[in-house]
Amino acid sequence: DPEIFEITAERLDVPVNDCVLVDDSILNIKGAVEAGLIGVYYQQFDRAIVEITGLLDLEGTF
Repeated sequence: DPEIFEITAERLDVPVNDCVLVDDSILNIKGAVEAGLIGVYYQQFDRAIVEITGLLDLEGTF
């Protein structure tokens, strides 16, 4: 249900489109994206790190 992501963003006082969900459940990712979040489907740690650092324009070793 996308509503939980909207409620969480509101309570954190963060715009929904500034939020990122990293999860290994495609259903959770789908709900997050429907709510306006960026979704990163986590299947392999190395790949998730590449996607997250690219999205957030981060540098360094993780």
